[in-house]
Amino acid sequence: MGSSNSFSIRFWIKKRSRKKNGRIPIYARIRFSGKYCDISVNRTTLEERWCPELGKIDHRAKDANGINRYLDEVHSKLLDCQRQLLAEGEVISAKKIKLRFLGKDQVVNTLKDIIEFHKIHEMPKLAQGTIKNYSSTEAYLLRFIKYRYHTTDIKLSFIDYGFLMEFESYLRNCKLLVKHIPLSNNGIMKHMERFKKLVTLAFKFGSMPRNPFTLYNMKFESYDSDFLEEDEIEKIKQLKLEEDGLNLVRDLFLFSCYTGLSYVEVKMLRERDIVKGFDGDQWINVKRKKTKTPVKVPLLHTAERILKNTKGIQGSRMPNSFCRSIPIRRSIGT
Repeated sequence: MGSSNSFSIRFWIKKRSRKKNGRIPIYARIRFSGKYCDISVNRTTLEERWCPELGKIDHRAKDANGINRYLDEVHSKLLDCQRQLLAEGEVISAKKIKLRFLGKDQVVNTLKDIIEFHKIHEMPKLAQGTIKNYSSTEAYLLRFIKYRYHTTDIKLSFIDYGFLMEFESYLRNCKLLVKHIPLSNNGIMKHMERFKKLVTLAFKFGSMPRNPFTLYNMKFESYDSDFLEEDEIEKIKQLKLEEDGLNLVRDLFLFSCYTGLSYVEVKMLRERDIVKGFDGDQWINVKRKKTKTPVKVPLLHTAERILKNTKGIQGSRMPNSFCRSIPIRRSIGT
């Protein structure tokens, strides 16, 4: 039924969704450039009344005229959706035609559009630190298109593999957003990683004919993290500090050293997270903040002493300034 080159529409019945009364739902299949999407047209028929060659109900059937006229209307509307997208200069896909027909197509045409959509719908799901990083990536992207294309925005369909390579090169040589924070190779790759998420989101909307990141390889450099020797930790423990605030910072750091927890994981630690283990000793039972993977680590005596020596004040969490939230002595069973 109605096709032009790589675009076609046909109707079919979904037999595996047959209802108890024997009637089968009718679907429209939109095919474009080898890919297709199906839409329920909210009509049903009996299998023996369906003519698969014509994609219609046999004209001799009782309800044929009414349903066939309705299918013609759906077909006409789908053709009109394709023409609208073509006239708007959109990158056309079967999914985009479907969304336009259903009135659910999101207007995401340009780089700024996808950035704005991401801010409204995706950023609220992210941690504050991650949001800050996305803001930096967006700033570099907008700087780049102004530098390279002398414009403030570009069509998403313009972003290809060449664009990715030029943006990476720009990041390696551009003026820094923050002077004292240089862009290392891995920092640049993190910007490319965040840009990939924006591009992938746009691709899912059908705003791009293909995802150029399928051809792009992230080039992270491995490195060995420095660690403190035992004598260095001991020097930090013995350090005499005048201010209470500095002592809390030092205690927080040492507690992290002896438990392997990150700052945010220590900050979110609650009384119920310290439990008695199979060996009868105290254990910390939490989930990693970033990966949500469970972690069980023994509460070593040194870490336990830090908790005992830190006054628990109010609340249910362990610190904005370390352990300031729960009655610590109760948490370790003393």
